[in-house]
Amino acid sequence: MKLQKIFLVLIILFASFQICFGQEIDFEGNWYRDIKGHDDFYTRYDFKFYTKDDVVKAKKRFDLIKQFPPKDEWEGIYANNVEIGEARLHWSSVGGYVYYSVYHTLRQLDFGSAFVNADSVKLVSEKSPAVKRKSIFSTNLIKIKFGDRHYLVPENRLQDFADRAVGLSTSIGDFGYYLQKPAEYEKKVFGLPVLPEKYKKFLRLPINTEIIRIGKRQLHREKFGNDAALVSEEIYRFVTLGAGKSKNVKVGMNFFADELGEWIEITKVSLNSSIGRIKRSLDENKREECRDAEGGQGQMITCKEIKIAMKAKTKASESFF
Repeated sequence: MKLQKIFLVLIILFASFQICFGQEIDFEGNWYRDIKGHDDFYTRYDFKFYTKDDVVKAKKRFDLIKQFPPKDEWEGIYANNVEIGEARLHWSSVGGYVYYSVYHTLRQLDFGSAFVNADSVKLVSEKSPAVKRKSIFSTNLIKIKFGDRHYLVPENRLQDFADRAVGLSTSIGDFGYYLQKPAEYEKKVFGLPVLPEKYKKFLRLPINTEIIRIGKRQLHREKFGNDAALVSEEIYRFVTLGAGKSKNVKVGMNFFADELGEWIEITKVSLNSSIGRIKRSLDENKREECRDAEGGQGQMITCKEIKIAMKAKTKASESFF
């Protein structure tokens, strides 16, 4: 009798879950079908995060934006940096904006008006207040040109962006707050970011130094799992740079040595100097292999001899810009 009751309770709970889940997920319609004309199961609607009326209004905004081509270099399509999925902002001064992010379902949907100034744009959400998830656009987005790319950066994160733009930030995970144009991904960032006049106080300069001492060559081995045969090997080349705490060098910073084409990761800092390592992999013949991105990653390049007086500087990471 007790087992029958338990079984009955499980059936009721399962049925309730199915009803609830069915009310939240729309398995028939999806966002990409509505805006792009092709089905995509992973963009189906999830009404935990917005209402059905929000979807209708967002589609109208999206159609309005498409009717009016960008008036200048700043209007258009932007993207957040996300580890998994896709996030896009479509906006124009006439049509307003639509923002969406996709991960298994349409996880975020926001839309509204765009109020444009010479150096910024304010996006004001018209999303239903019935849904607790708020708009991510709670502050002005500042227009910043960096090299050949256009960025929109939240006003309250300008200092973070300015630090990252010249390699002063040691954080590798916090890069999803600013937006950039996907059409410009292949374009280069170089020099310093161009900030509007009223925000020039946030601008930072890179740290420039040179190699003053060449340290030891160390073989680093790392085992994977319980199999002793699964071992990776790489070479650490240690160098001393002529800049330290007095120039705001911090552990975790990366300096780029132009003559080498490689990055130096700072591992120890004293007042006027710092120690860093260059990571190099080994080929099947145990010869060193050099690469052009931080941490010994990136594209293969020709290895060069490390020399004293080689210049090194912080700069924007190509992994995040």
